[in-house]
Amino acid sequence: MAERAPVDNATGGSGFTHLATAWDVLAGQPECVTDLQDFLRDIDGNPSLRAAATLRSLGRLRAELEKVPETCGLGDPVVLKVQDVMLLARQLMQRLR
Repeated sequence: MAERAPVDNATGGSGFTHLATAWDVLAGQPECVTDLQDFLRDIDGNPSLRAAATLRSLGRLRAELEKVPETCGLGDPVVLKVQDVMLLARQLMQRLR
């Protein structure tokens, strides 16, 4: 895909492109170790951290939603951090199990 940049490595760049997405990390199918994967592993292993992170994410979600007027369209975008989306999606997916 044109928008994906080649990954640089210690040998000067191989031109290899990672095709994994944040959804792949959420689904447990990442191609490489990333900060996002480490974050999810940390919150899964520590219930106190997960609870605190969830409250923080919900607070940021609320702050963003308070910026959106009541008359907005259902398709209007809201800007959220990937960390918050991943955490909340992970929590919701665990409830589906």
